[in-house]
Amino acid sequence: MNHQDLILKEKHVYKAFIKLAFPLMIAHLLSSIHTLLDTYFLGQLHQSSILQASISTSWTIIQLFLTLGMGLSAGSIAILSQLHGQNEQEKEEEYATILFLFFVLIGILAGILLYFFCPVLLVWMNVLKKDEKI
Repeated sequence: MNHQDLILKEKHVYKAFIKLAFPLMIAHLLSSIHTLLDTYFLGQLHQSSILQASISTSWTIIQLFLTLGMGLSAGSIAILSQLHGQNEQEKEEEYATILFLFFVLIGILAGILLYFFCPVLLVWMNVLKKDEKI
C-alpha cells in the first residue's frame, strides 16, 4: 500500500487532512518568513520606505499570477481526480503530461509578457508616470 492509499483510506479524516495540508502550511510559512526578512533588511537601508513600497507593488503583480495559477491548478486537479476515480491510468498520465507542458508554456509566456509590459502595469497602478522609465 503506497502513501497515497494511506491518505485516501485513513479512518480519521483530520489525520488525512493534516497530511495533505502540512506541505502547504510549510510553503506559506516560508513565504511569510521571506517577506519578513525582506522587510527587515530593506528597513536597514537608506530610503527604505521607497524600497518597501517597491516590494509591496511587485507583490500585487505576483499575487495576481499566483491566483491565476491556483485556479488553473484546482481545475487540473479536478480533471485528474475524475480520471483517477474512473481507473483510466493511461488517460490520467496523458492529461498530466499535457497539463504540465501547458503550465510550463503559460509560465514562459507570463514571464515574457511581464518583461515587456511591466512598465505599462506600473503606469496603470499609478507607480510610474507615463513618461518615466524604469
